[in-house]
Amino acid sequence: MEQTLKNTRIAWIDICRAIAITLVIIGHSLGSYWPGNFGNFIFAVHLPIFFVLSGYLYKAKSFLYRVRTGIKTLIIPYIATVMIEIA
Repeated sequence: MEQTLKNTRIAWIDICRAIAITLVIIGHSLGSYWPGNFGNFIFAVHLPIFFVLSGYLYKAKSFLYRVRTGIKTLIIPYIATVMIEIA
C-alpha cells in the first residue's frame, strides 16, 4: 500500500505546502521584527495558501466518518491536553 501512496502524491502541492509552512514559521517567529510590507505580505499569503490547497484536495466523506475522525484527531487530544493542564 505504501508504494501506491508514493505514486499518488502531487509534487506541486507538496512544494506549495512546504512554502506555506515556511511562511508560517517565518511569520510567527520573525513577524514582529519585520513590521513593514514584507511582514504584511507573509501574513497575507500563508493562510490563503492552506485554504486553497484544502479546497483543492477536499473529498466528500460521510457524516459518520467525519464524526469518528473528529473524535480521534480533535476531541481525544483536546481532552488529554486539558487533563495535563489541570493536573
